[in-house]
Amino acid sequence: MKKNSVLTTILVLGIAICGVLPGRKALSQTSQICASSSIPTGFVVTSISTNFIECGNSFNNLLIIQNASVISPGSLLNVCPSSPTPTGFVVTNISTSFTQCGTSSFRNNIRTIQRADGLPLNTLLNICSSSPVPTGFVVTNSSTSLTQCGGSSFDNIRTIQRVS
Repeated sequence: MKKNSVLTTILVLGIAICGVLPGRKALSQTSQICASSSIPTGFVVTSISTNFIECGNSFNNLLIIQNASVISPGSLLNVCPSSPTPTGFVVTNISTSFTQCGTSSFRNNIRTIQRADGLPLNTLLNICSSSPVPTGFVVTNSSTSLTQCGGSSFDNIRTIQRVS
């Protein structure tokens, strides 16, 4: 009886620590999922490719996702436009890659996001005007850049400052 109790305790601890559940695959910091799957909270899409064997008979059906919630404040990630922008992150640039986000990539198909939450007070950041302004920041200026944030419109840059 005592032996079964010890084995049950070890099994329960293994499930709790490792996150292993029957029929579910545990996600690491970077994982591959089929495009038909939903993107877990806190994860971003960093690359799109094609895998007919694993994900079916369509192009751009394999997503490489990364857990953005574990990166340090101020860190940058390049993400595909289909990726959600996690809470506390800002878009600092929009650029083009013909390979990173699928075979049908087009102009301005990469967003660079930066983790803004946790940055020190009075930190200034230049963000794209399309970016959300995170809690604790205020807009202090608007400007135009021909090279940053797609460069196709006036006032496409906002400067934000951490105030709380």
